[in-house]
Amino acid sequence: MFNVGGTSELVFRYVGWAYIPQHATRICMNILYGNILRRPAPQVGTEEYMRVWRRTYAFVILSYLGYNLFTAAQAEPPNYYQLLGVNLDADENQLKGAFRNFARKNHPDKVGIAGTDLFAKVRDAYDALRNPVKRFAYDRFGPASFDFERVITEDEYMHAGLLQIVAFYVVSLFFMVVYGVLGDSDSGAIVCSSRSQRANRSFANVDFLLVALSSLLLPPRLRT
Repeated sequence: MFNVGGTSELVFRYVGWAYIPQHATRICMNILYGNILRRPAPQVGTEEYMRVWRRTYAFVILSYLGYNLFTAAQAEPPNYYQLLGVNLDADENQLKGAFRNFARKNHPDKVGIAGTDLFAKVRDAYDALRNPVKRFAYDRFGPASFDFERVITEDEYMHAGLLQIVAFYVVSLFFMVVYGVLGDSDSGAIVCSSRSQRANRSFANVDFLLVALSSLLLPPRLRT
């Protein structure tokens, strides 16, 4: 019942947050001073360097977060309601009418073998949504709820779904704590003074908070 694929995706995302922003900030600063401003960069540890680093780092972080959100949104396939072309509050008659209209136009006997996969997906969507208990589970936990074992009633689906969500966030919390501890060490970006070391730890804390936000906004695809 535990989502291994979602956990692997989470680990890779944390690794990305741990290493990509720092390196990307250095690259951006090199481009800024070497190709755009065409003048020497401020000396590491100076007030000007700190100011430019903070602004560049903030830009990189926001850009990377936006990229994660965009790619996650693009990867989401249509949900069952979208496949059938009905609203979320569609009743049984509306579901039946939508499926009949789809089958009339897109049955494999009419469109050929190329339409088999789509027809199977829409048929599965119809079968799930017309079952009140399965629809209850799908509305809350997505198609992953159909893989829950030994569940029949709404209460059993709810219990199994909450266990899966709790397991995911326990793993998330573990990696956030580990990353928070590792983030307290200097990463090498700014190490020339005690002030720059404190700043570097503050950047690690920013990473830590954004990783938490990322895991909340981009959980495993329990919904499609």
